[in-house]
Amino acid sequence: MNNSNVEKIVLRAFKGKKFSTISGTFYIPINPEQYTRDLKIKHNDKQGQGNQGTDPKFQQTEPEKLKLDFFLDGTNTVEGNLYKDKSVTEQVEDFLTTAHYMDSESHKPKFLKISWKDFHFECLLESVSINYTLFDRTGDPLRAKISATFLQYIEQEKRSKKEDKRSPDLTRIHLIKEHEKLPLLAFEGYNKIQPYMELARINGLTNFRDLTVGSSLIMPPFDKNEV
Repeated sequence: MNNSNVEKIVLRAFKGKKFSTISGTFYIPINPEQYTRDLKIKHNDKQGQGNQGTDPKFQQTEPEKLKLDFFLDGTNTVEGNLYKDKSVTEQVEDFLTTAHYMDSESHKPKFLKISWKDFHFECLLESVSINYTLFDRTGDPLRAKISATFLQYIEQEKRSKKEDKRSPDLTRIHLIKEHEKLPLLAFEGYNKIQPYMELARINGLTNFRDLTVGSSLIMPPFDKNEV
């Protein structure tokens, strides 16, 4: 198999969280056989005293993690190695300079983007371990295994667009527009009309048919058994 034509995983470092200015690039010279995406949803599963079983409550979706294991080689025997003219020590330093060392201007970890064909992952480096597995006669390393974990990073503006802030699980503040009616707002916010009376009570409305344009309407989350 000719590895010289295989598309390499590229790791790019950026100076800011907008991912607009590249400060460094590192190509993983030998593509791994696999990578791991770790996705978790956090629940509160604390059991009440005297209860059997639990009713887990959703808390949050935790940032995705990407785990990569790959090799750096200095034996000049691996076809397609982009860094065959560099020692393993130099390759490790290039990787750490791109991904691990603090940005010299902001003194903060670099923002990273991993790309492989159609896969793109914006992230921060969470951890990295380097295992040297082969040495020459002088003791210089000839091969190193890099195990790196990257923590997904989504910039605030992108995260706000990605999250559905219309969810009935979140408290929202709605500004009343002309011709809007409370039952319709309840249906749009909770997919049912029933909560409109509770909305009137919470917002101190004595006449739910007469809403003041421009006023704020508090729309809290409701348990499905409450309304």
